[in-house]
Amino acid sequence: MELRVIHHGEVIHTLVLADQPIHVGRSASNDLVFALGDVSGHHAVVYREAGAVWVKDLASSNGTFVNGSACTSAAVVSEGDELRFGNTATVKTACSGRSPVSAGLRLVRDDSGLSWPVGAVSRELPDQTDSALVWSDGTLWLEVAGEQQHPVVCDEPFSVANVSYTLRRADQAIGATQRTLTNLHPYTLHVNLAECRVQLVHRGTGAQCVIQTENRVALLYALAERWMADGVGSGRGWVDDDVLSVAVWGRAYREQGANNLHVLVHRIRVDVMESGFERSFIEKRRGRTRIQVELAVAE
Repeated sequence: MELRVIHHGEVIHTLVLADQPIHVGRSASNDLVFALGDVSGHHAVVYREAGAVWVKDLASSNGTFVNGSACTSAAVVSEGDELRFGNTATVKTACSGRSPVSAGLRLVRDDSGLSWPVGAVSRELPDQTDSALVWSDGTLWLEVAGEQQHPVVCDEPFSVANVSYTLRRADQAIGATQRTLTNLHPYTLHVNLAECRVQLVHRGTGAQCVIQTENRVALLYALAERWMADGVGSGRGWVDDDVLSVAVWGRAYREQGANNLHVLVHRIRVDVMESGFERSFIEKRRGRTRIQVELAVAE
């Protein structure tokens, strides 16, 4: 399905709804931005679930409407419906003639021919433990034991635990290193340092995860600060593990075991996954760590 932005009766912009939700609002972090005073910072979200397309108002000030009717809860959207965010921001839905970028990508186990779909979110390898494919900066990476190892490219075999896999695509026009949308994780980290507490919130589903352990709070806050401070680019948000360890343990970080940071990241991942968040919420590569979130700090 497509969302077509209408201005003075004309279509001026089109977005394809793929596997990932489309977030609508005034904030620049949204996928569809309306710089209008009656549109809230994070106004609404349009997403796929249970074989249908839905729109959900995110407690906006001026409401979300489907064909003129206010959404008091998540509402099913059909082809041809008109969605209005606030008083004037309007889009119409239409059948998309284009396939989402993630469609047609499959991971093939070379020794058996078995294959599994690869979507726009992380995909655990079904027959391996602690290994997954994750999207990062528009590129698909192999993650093993919680750390990103190398990019995965279509038609180039790679091995995990002596098993060979190859990423394949049905439509050669669809690239393995492209994505329709750029905001993979629509998460906000609310930090209250006085209470040593962080709350991770999914802006689309409303899912929440509260973390109050001092070391975990310090780690998440340091990573979120870096993500927000860095400019746009493939290197955005990455923090050297030595720097991150100082942020977590202070000058005594050298007294910690070399594996302690890895263990801490693993435990946070377990916490957030149990609340319905993606395991790739925290990314790790050799000697570096990052998260991609909006940061909100309590005054």
